[in-house]
Amino acid sequence: MRYLKSVTIRCLFVVGVCFFGYGLFVNYSLQQKFQLNNPVIFEIFPGEGMGTVARRLKQKKLITTPIPLIIRARLFSFRQNIKAGTYEILITDTAESFLLKAIHGTTKKFSVTLKEGWSFADFVDELNDARYLIKNDRLEKIKIKILDSFLQELNIDALSYEGLFFPDTYFYESGDTQLTVLQMAAKKMINTLVLRWRERESGLPYKNMYEALTMASIIEKESAVALESYIISGVFLKRLASDMKLQADPTVIYGLGQEFKDKLTHSGLKKDTAYNTYTRKGLPVTPISSPGLISIKAALNPAKTNYLYFMAKGDGSHQFSTSLKEHNLAVERYRKKTHVE
Repeated sequence: MRYLKSVTIRCLFVVGVCFFGYGLFVNYSLQQKFQLNNPVIFEIFPGEGMGTVARRLKQKKLITTPIPLIIRARLFSFRQNIKAGTYEILITDTAESFLLKAIHGTTKKFSVTLKEGWSFADFVDELNDARYLIKNDRLEKIKIKILDSFLQELNIDALSYEGLFFPDTYFYESGDTQLTVLQMAAKKMINTLVLRWRERESGLPYKNMYEALTMASIIEKESAVALESYIISGVFLKRLASDMKLQADPTVIYGLGQEFKDKLTHSGLKKDTAYNTYTRKGLPVTPISSPGLISIKAALNPAKTNYLYFMAKGDGSHQFSTSLKEHNLAVERYRKKTHVE
């Protein structure tokens, strides 16, 4: 009897040691970093349990054995609780940290940057190149949804989708669509316009926010120096008040569309379109780009100025003039300087 009891105790001890040792092994394995030189993207599909996921990690040679992950998941009843999605495994990640990501659904966030001054076509090109972002086949439906949002929230019956998207960096998840990003950009533009419209200078000639947005889009294309944006806005508004044409080259270029080839010609300046501010007075019929915050603020809070003209100096800045004579002299000096150089 004593012998049997002794054997039992020894067996239990051995089993205990084995369990303890295996527990140490499992814990040690879970604390080991993935075998990576660079971060990798890993997809967990709907309905997958940690057993399947762990075996796929092993197949991809990201872990040496799937067993520790499976045991940890089962011990803590996480087997059915991992969430489907696209995850990023970092070089600092361990098997356990990845398990926690999967439990909490901490999926990878991707980003796409829509830049100031871009057209809607530029935005679509960028979205087409964005990783893990689903393309919308029916672009016309996207346009209609965006235009409807401006009509409903701002009472703006936009004639075009141009300029309706705020340039910024937007974050999305795998499986999101282009419409998801465009709706975020449109919502941010709406919120920005509402806020800045409330803070606008009194006495501006805009009938509504859409006209202010159109002016901001021109300022965006004309200015590369932030502080000059306010002066350029002041010049344009002074020209409008003086019943002068805006004569903004970017509007002409936009109106020419595919006809524009690198350089604006005299014939291009003379070709009448709905956007040619050399042949027509007032603002063009729609924005010509998506303006950033500075251009929007400049359109609604212009600098007080006597300038009526400006010319590009070739370095992103401008030479401003109060009269046509002064402007022509500045142009001539610039031409002579560039010819000598």
